[in-house]
Amino acid sequence: MKYLFIVNPVAGKGEGLNYIQEIKKLFKEEEYYIEVTKRKGHAIEIAKKYSSESDYIIYAVGGDGTVNEVVNGIVGSDSSLVIIPTGSGNDFIRTIDPNYKKKDFLHKLIGGNTTLVDIIKINEKYFLNIASVGLDADIVYNAIAFKKMKLVKGDMAYIFSVAKTIFGKKGIPLKVKLDGKEIWDGKVLLLAIANGKCYGGGIKITPNAEIDDGLADVCLVENSNLLKIFRLLPKLATAKHTESKEVIIYRAKQIEIEGENIFRVNIDGEIVESDRLIMQVIPKAIKLVIPEN
Repeated sequence: MKYLFIVNPVAGKGEGLNYIQEIKKLFKEEEYYIEVTKRKGHAIEIAKKYSSESDYIIYAVGGDGTVNEVVNGIVGSDSSLVIIPTGSGNDFIRTIDPNYKKKDFLHKLIGGNTTLVDIIKINEKYFLNIASVGLDADIVYNAIAFKKMKLVKGDMAYIFSVAKTIFGKKGIPLKVKLDGKEIWDGKVLLLAIANGKCYGGGIKITPNAEIDDGLADVCLVENSNLLKIFRLLPKLATAKHTESKEVIIYRAKQIEIEGENIFRVNIDGEIVESDRLIMQVIPKAIKLVIPEN
């Protein structure tokens, strides 16, 4: 078997680079390659190049964005995905290993089992974890802007962004269809389409989602006033938001979202803009290595 390690050198302040010497030690008897990404989208190119030439076990060494790029590079191939989480959020890994610890994690992966899991196609791209519209997408977008300010450091960017976004939030007018049936026409505070359970650094937005059931879990939060938003936020942290009457959970194979105007979309941590999204669950589309218990 051939092994490929795609390392994002900036994820988690360069934590992925610390794995290189351990990789060389553990795989010295194997055929392996290490590639360090140099720009956005580079992991897609690397994964696509190698998996088109042969079948590889491909390790994505980085955060959820790196994992997303590798997924888009191996779709349609027989290569397998392995995740070494070194980013700031590392949300998808919480779905397959809720109690993961970075120490000795590489050893757990070497002894892991390979299984087939779903992915979701969104327009012309794919994602493994969660795509969302509304409050959280705007928080991520605004945080990027705050991070560019010299006096704003670390988590302060997200704190400022949450405050700015919540107090300025008006809801997004959307039409939503699930499996061809219109289920919503109005303003939403947040809309998440999920394959995995967690996003935003561990928030279980869809706590009952499964990665191999052929369905996406859809969490729709109705547009709410500030008081209701502040009541909802603590529930999000404890996965009890699904008990709120403003929150509706659906399951579907196909999701269509149409906006009156262009809106922001958070796809596994990447922000894009669109006025129409078509999503389709692709069942058991890629091979994923689950860490050894």
